[in-house]
Amino acid sequence: MDTNGTRFQLLQGQADWLACEDAGVPGPWQDVAWNDATQSVTLLPLLRTLPPPRAGAPLDPSSRRGAAVDRYGHWYWIGADGASIWLLPRGERVVRQLWSQASAPDTPADAGFHAIDPPAAAPIALAGLVVTRHHYLVAGCASAQGLLIFDLESGARPTLLTMPAGDAFTPFDMAPAQDGGCWVLDRVNRRYWGFDRDFRALAHVPAASPSPVVFAPVDGSEPVRVAMPTPAGYPVAAADPVAIEALPDGSVLVLDAGAPVATVLHYRGGALLGPAQPLSGTAKVVDPVTGELLSTVLEIDAHDIAWQPDTQTLLAVDGFGRQCLAFSATLAPSLVLGLRTDYLPLHQHGGRALVAWRDGAHTSVSYDVVGNAAAGDPAVRWARLQVVARADYARTATLLSPIFDGKERDCVWDALYLDACIPPGATVLIGSAVDNDRALLEGPDVSFSDEPPLVLRRQASEIPYYDAYSGQAAQPDRLGTWELLLQRARGRFLRLRIQFAGNGRTSPQVKALRAYYPRFSYSRRYLPAVYQQDAVSASFLERLLATPKEFFSELEGRIGRAGMLVDARSTDPDNLGWLAGWLGLGFDPLWESINQRLGTLVGNPGPVPDRRRLFIRFAPRLFARRGTADGIRFALHLLLEPGLEALLERFRLATLVTDAALAAELAGLGLPALSPTMDDTAIEALLTQYLLSPRRPSKIRLVERFMTRNGRALVAGDASEGSGCVGTATADAHRFAVLVPETLSADIKTMVSRIVQLEKPAHTDFEVRRYWDYFRVGEARLGVDTMLGEDSRFAPVVLGRDTLNGGRLPFPPSMAGRDRWVLDRDPLGAVPGQMNRGTA
Repeated sequence: MDTNGTRFQLLQGQADWLACEDAGVPGPWQDVAWNDATQSVTLLPLLRTLPPPRAGAPLDPSSRRGAAVDRYGHWYWIGADGASIWLLPRGERVVRQLWSQASAPDTPADAGFHAIDPPAAAPIALAGLVVTRHHYLVAGCASAQGLLIFDLESGARPTLLTMPAGDAFTPFDMAPAQDGGCWVLDRVNRRYWGFDRDFRALAHVPAASPSPVVFAPVDGSEPVRVAMPTPAGYPVAAADPVAIEALPDGSVLVLDAGAPVATVLHYRGGALLGPAQPLSGTAKVVDPVTGELLSTVLEIDAHDIAWQPDTQTLLAVDGFGRQCLAFSATLAPSLVLGLRTDYLPLHQHGGRALVAWRDGAHTSVSYDVVGNAAAGDPAVRWARLQVVARADYARTATLLSPIFDGKERDCVWDALYLDACIPPGATVLIGSAVDNDRALLEGPDVSFSDEPPLVLRRQASEIPYYDAYSGQAAQPDRLGTWELLLQRARGRFLRLRIQFAGNGRTSPQVKALRAYYPRFSYSRRYLPAVYQQDAVSASFLERLLATPKEFFSELEGRIGRAGMLVDARSTDPDNLGWLAGWLGLGFDPLWESINQRLGTLVGNPGPVPDRRRLFIRFAPRLFARRGTADGIRFALHLLLEPGLEALLERFRLATLVTDAALAAELAGLGLPALSPTMDDTAIEALLTQYLLSPRRPSKIRLVERFMTRNGRALVAGDASEGSGCVGTATADAHRFAVLVPETLSADIKTMVSRIVQLEKPAHTDFEVRRYWDYFRVGEARLGVDTMLGEDSRFAPVVLGRDTLNGGRLPFPPSMAGRDRWVLDRDPLGAVPGQMNRGTA
């Protein structure tokens, strides 16, 4: 409602727009579409497909080698010879050979782990490659029936894990598992295998015959035979399984290329979840002769697939390696694929692999490009898959809005506003139909009256301090709020006809529609009735006074909502510095670049929240703690805590709808539960306690400097200070170290130093260090400055390979383990994991 009491009916968001009918035809839209990226309605985008090549054979899945990216962005792949592994370090253009084998060792006769010491008989044929979460590079060994495992942390020689003799195991493709293991697809035997983080097969079946004698009684009686479990893979109901992809829930997708139309099967633990989904779909294309839209069925003979978890999308490379086709995927209750219209052309695809990999907070998909095929692997480069700007749209479409209710008979509908981008070559035309009887506006035979053309407002939106495109980096021309004054809309019920038109290359993008009612008439409210006697003159006067009415209404609205200017949640970004000045805060020029970088840590697809707003909101709580350790930690959390805005919103929503996980976390920290009676002040106070809770894991810590003599800590004023110690205890008593995550960039570390300088006590000094820098003999106190936990910097020591200072001793096996026998616990012949309570 504006200052004149005028309300509006609103269409905004996908749910509202889907309530509109496409040209009055029930069912799904025909010539319009919803764009998730811009949250707007557009003309139907058309899928552009590349024509088949005039010469050349399709790609052979047997030519795929396998590739992967580690956590640092280094690329690894199997060479074209199938017997070497190549490396392209991040940021470099020179390809290196990581491992080669002029010849390789004979396959060991017994199963298990074996060190690889070249040379020997024939090279091992490699197929499939992954890098696990724990930084192991694993390559499938088709000829050796095993896995070749490289520990990338230690850089040691590889280890060959071979399967038991007699087991059919021929790796072809691999995918990393969410738990740190991997999935292996066996194309020859049509099976897939799962391995955990310790490279133990996930599927087990009892052995067909008892294993050899392991132990025998000393009295010579009948020996105990122990039937050890034997690993086995999961069968795949596919004619030709050629690719496997892992999903976050532990299930896998398998590509079957054994039919004219490739299909995808969804498995979990060997169980098929629903029917196979063909990689096909109905798409609309433009007839090159008539220019008409034609519906065609696309059937894809896929060469490889990749899973994009950020958008729940399955990408498939066509058989000739010309382009990727995207399918939106629904996983529950069973897999359903829908063809998307993303245009994803490929440039000289080498056919080695299509790889989805984690790039910071987002997932990228890349493929190999070989500019010089004769040069082979040294010429390989990896290109990111890019969505090319769409150039084909349907030319016309019409939407009919829901029927809007003006709440009173003979309501005069006022104006219409559209938040939209209408580029050159595209138009949006509005028609209206009104009546006091709702039934007369239903059905396809409604008569609409044409309204005047839309005009782009020079100012912002008619709503004070509202910008529909705030935070959007690229704002093209003709983007903003478009308006028109409704001319013939008099009646309680209103229905709009929205006509989209384009030239086939461009399309309007309509984000929101607002229809205002009832009209606040300056001529009826402020002029004598004589001005309304002549209908023509009254209509002209109404339109004449519409401009000053809009000007004054907007001005009065901005005055009435001036409180938004002093609210950190709603004020314009340009006003944040001015508002912070009221509280004595000064924002550093580094804020803008740091804010964008920190926003990428949480993978926010929309505009990055401005962290300065939180600093202003929490400034009173920050000032109350200034000069204390909690004050420094709180300020650093406001700067460095990723997703803090989302966390605050989660706290707010938990006061309305119970959040069991959050309630359990708060209870574990000894904090009160969220309740519906809490207002914003109480929620912010609880969030402050949550961030500063000593029980909450955090990589932001403050550590006091100390000195010792004869095992006793020295403090300022100690009688023995300076005796036998390096330095003085007095100096170190007023020094502390700020420990921050080791991945921070230089400018963020600079900002950390400036914030600590402002928040610390004036008489103290400090240093900023990485979180693990303080773990040094003579500086860290065991149990005080140290914490037990797993970290990627400390890998388990492998007997016969590592030095003691190069890793850590792993934890002993769990006494409650269910997947192994433990000496002095399980009796011979017992079920694995069955506790022997008669032994210690």
